[in-house]
Amino acid sequence: MKTDTRVVSLLASGTEIICELGMESSLVGRSHACDYPASVLTLPSLTMPKLAREPIQSAQDTIRETLSVFRVDVEQLQQLQPDIIFTQPDTVRYGLTDAQLTQAVKKVLGADVRIVDLAPMSLADFANDILRIAAELGVQEEGEILSETLTSRMEEIALHTAQLSTRPSVILIDWLDPLMVGGYWTPSLVEMAGGINLGIEPNQPLASITVDELLAINPDMIVMSPCGYDIGTTYNELETLRQQPSWQKLKAVRGKRVFLADGIQYFNRPGPRLLQSLEILAEILHPKYFHFGHQGMGWVRL
Repeated sequence: MKTDTRVVSLLASGTEIICELGMESSLVGRSHACDYPASVLTLPSLTMPKLAREPIQSAQDTIRETLSVFRVDVEQLQQLQPDIIFTQPDTVRYGLTDAQLTQAVKKVLGADVRIVDLAPMSLADFANDILRIAAELGVQEEGEILSETLTSRMEEIALHTAQLSTRPSVILIDWLDPLMVGGYWTPSLVEMAGGINLGIEPNQPLASITVDELLAINPDMIVMSPCGYDIGTTYNELETLRQQPSWQKLKAVRGKRVFLADGIQYFNRPGPRLLQSLEILAEILHPKYFHFGHQGMGWVRL
């Protein structure tokens, strides 16, 4: 990659991977959700949440609404003149195709701008995305090293937990209203951390669940890491749930085995800190054997 390549990342996980690859200097813009490492906060923020669905009537509208899961500041993006944009397009929700988005990007931003779609559903996809990003940035060797290092460290934890005699049953909650069970890579993390996943199958989208259905499953432990919520926000938002009679009957609740984890920094970003997410689960599920130092900051007991 030429040294002056200009990169925009509209995904927090993509931004973290780029920085871990030693390519932070190539970044010229980010999404409002890209907040780690803290040094990226000095970059222009190009997005905001989508509070309502807006009509698409032009190429600029197509980029604004479908280039990212967030709303994009097209004018500022034009000024930054990126060569590569790492993102997760939102075309399907608007009934558009990736080809239509590409055509709009070429018209507004230039024919040479590359759009790299990052939408991992599994741990394998996550590892492959590291290689894809590294290849786009011309640092393939660094990508291979990072991918192998993270995969190896996660496998070490899984090998350790495989030798343990107890495996508590676990539900990981990804959203509170409506109540949603974590999907994609999180069921695999539960299994690797030494738990029995009672949620959905790995690599599937998250799914809704009622408190009564949760009671019917009645897991030994409940880990709550709602997407976009830190620990304090999750605690404050739990009041209504905690007042439901079925919630009080849960084995995990009666045994004080409900845990809150930071859903902003961990679990929901398929980036390098999936390793720390696994470490958090290992500490929660098997505190006798794992002490990575995340308790208090990354997770707490409810």
